[in-house]
Amino acid sequence: MKKELRAPLYRQGDLVNFRFSNGRKEFSCRGTICTVDMFRSGEQITGIEYDIEGYDHASPGKKCIYKHIDEKYIVGRVQKSIG
Repeated sequence: MKKELRAPLYRQGDLVNFRFSNGRKEFSCRGTICTVDMFRSGEQITGIEYDIEGYDHASPGKKCIYKHIDEKYIVGRVQKSIG
C-alpha cells in the first residue's frame, strides 16, 4: 500500500475564512484554528477536520468554537494587513 504524504493545508493558529451551515442557512465566518484532526484508514488520510475559534454567527459579540469543520469548507487564510 502506498503511503500518503499529504499534509493539512492549515495549521493551529492560522486565521481563516470558512463556511458554516446550521442546516438551514450557510454563513461566512472567520476564526483561528485551534485543533487539527487527521483521520486515517491504514496509511491513507480519509479526512482532515479543524476546530476553529471565532465569533458566533448567531450572536456576533460572543466567541465560540466551531467543531469538526471539514477542510473543504475553509475558503482560505486571512491576509494580515501591515499597519
